[in-house]
Amino acid sequence: MNKIFLILFFLSLFIANSFSQDFTKDLEIALPAFKIHNSLYKKINFLDSRIYKSQIGVLSIGPLRNRDARLILKEPFGKQLTNLLNALIDSTAKDGELLFQLNRFNYVEPRATRFCSFSAELYTLQGNQYQRISSIDTVIMLSGYDVTSPLIVRASKIITDLIADNLLKQPVDSTYYNIAEVKNIDSIDKRKIPLYNVANYRNGIYRSYRSFMNQIPDEEGIINMKRDEAISSVKILDSTGKKVKIKSKDIYAVVSKGFPFIATEYGYYQMQHIGDDFFFTGDVKVAASIGDVVTGQIIFGVVGALSNASGTQTTFQMVIDYKNGKFIHLRKIEPVAQ
Repeated sequence: MNKIFLILFFLSLFIANSFSQDFTKDLEIALPAFKIHNSLYKKINFLDSRIYKSQIGVLSIGPLRNRDARLILKEPFGKQLTNLLNALIDSTAKDGELLFQLNRFNYVEPRATRFCSFSAELYTLQGNQYQRISSIDTVIMLSGYDVTSPLIVRASKIITDLIADNLLKQPVDSTYYNIAEVKNIDSIDKRKIPLYNVANYRNGIYRSYRSFMNQIPDEEGIINMKRDEAISSVKILDSTGKKVKIKSKDIYAVVSKGFPFIATEYGYYQMQHIGDDFFFTGDVKVAASIGDVVTGQIIFGVVGALSNASGTQTTFQMVIDYKNGKFIHLRKIEPVAQ
């Protein structure tokens, strides 16, 4: 009895200690096996401009997947970039110098399907100023219980391709930036976009982010509002003069009475311009994870699994990516228990 008690006692201590620790897991960029000859650059520096530097996201680890760990960049990341560049170039490389600016690399969903947002800029140093060579702004969709390995593979490829594809290229941007301007490049870029600089938004229907960012409505439309200022319907006139209702999934945004609304396949959601960004809370379709599909197969059979695999309606707080108009997930809004 005493032996069993001691085993249970030490097991409880181990479990308590496990949950009390701040578990972290490193994400290390894999090195490529190919070379780029006659590279214009043989040195690279790193600038971390992420708002959330503490982690990329949260993982479920342990034999029972019952323990959370923060997934972080293995430090120092600048050293990883140097190793990557050295693996890409050979003795024919010239003396040019690069700056890799990481603007965003994170996901907020702790489990199931995760949308990892990745954004980076690549500059070349000219004297004491920088010129932009290239950039990337994308979303990596991950699903499954352990996303570490898939994320390492895909992030490694994105970063490697960004650098490798530009080792033979001169800057395409004729603008020179000092380091302070590089650190605030998002704000500088937004000053060139009408949407981020107008006091009054133009009423109408916007079928794409391009028309919305330029504040040039594609159509005037007929936008009907409810008493609570929510949109009830959006219509246009066809060639015969008949009012035809437009589905929200077929447009990007509408502006009614000066208020901007984003459009998803589930409806219209008012945007808030806070600081230098546009936020909204609304429903989007989230692809099912492998675990969700398996559960669907067990509970509902094949038909249920196929339906579940197509995605589920999920509520998120989101921000508009000013570069391409995509939705960056900030926080999942859990449904209120009935």
